[in-house]
Amino acid sequence: MALVCSACLPEYVPETSATEGTSSGGAADDASESSSKVTIDPNGDSSTGAPPAPTATPDCGDGDVAGGEVCDDGNRVDGDGCSATCDSDETCANGVVDRAVGETCDDGNLNADDGCSPACQIEVGRVAEFSFQDTDADDVAPEALFEFFGGLAPTMDQFIFVEVVGPSGGVSSRPGAWCAERADWYVEQYLIHAAGGMLVQSGDWARWSRDDGQPWSDPSPVGKDNHIGSTCAGPWSWCSEWNVNIHQGMGIANLINPASLDAELSAGVAKPPGVTWTLTVRVSDTRLGACEF
Repeated sequence: MALVCSACLPEYVPETSATEGTSSGGAADDASESSSKVTIDPNGDSSTGAPPAPTATPDCGDGDVAGGEVCDDGNRVDGDGCSATCDSDETCANGVVDRAVGETCDDGNLNADDGCSPACQIEVGRVAEFSFQDTDADDVAPEALFEFFGGLAPTMDQFIFVEVVGPSGGVSSRPGAWCAERADWYVEQYLIHAAGGMLVQSGDWARWSRDDGQPWSDPSPVGKDNHIGSTCAGPWSWCSEWNVNIHQGMGIANLINPASLDAELSAGVAKPPGVTWTLTVRVSDTRLGACEF
């Protein structure tokens, strides 16, 4: 599991406008513990901007549950209690978002007020949140963000918030936050590319940024680079909305690298030793719910 270092980060480049779906392959484009079980193949084709459909096992549909199948009802049809890929019994709280039976989320539990209702519907006005503190220890599982995103099924009308916060003063306070429309795009791109690698550019929707302790910026329609997986700092990492914050003349991105042993977060420079940074990622139906403004 690689450490984050400032020399490893993508080089700062001036802002350029981008359109949704622009991508550039990384060196590992063909590379292949939480409650959610994700059925999305992170190495799939991203040409449509959406995760590819799960692939059925060779024996799916023969009526015998075998070879990693969760169920097998003798056919490959969704919506009848066993998915067309035999990997879900299409019940709420199994960790798989079964759209054929009307689920819009599935976080692997039947709890209310956690962003996904006991009926596996996104709770309107509620917030799905992922957060951890980055110390000098190994603080989070490598696939933790992947599994959080895998339990969601965001829409193009939802908002996403990403923030890295450190103690005030000095280089350790350089992290900031960004907020954007189109939560679905960010979630889908991360799920597709996190295990491999890809540079993708966000589209011309609104995004806001906030440097260390400063007010939110005006909305910007300028798309940003998102280095995911090997094009950032290795599998499961995300250099999010690169250059969205400008701090002391240098482009800053909130880098999330759960696979690192002792520096899971970075913002232009790696987290200094002995300092604790906190990551928060939120997805909500409203900007107020996600970004608190």
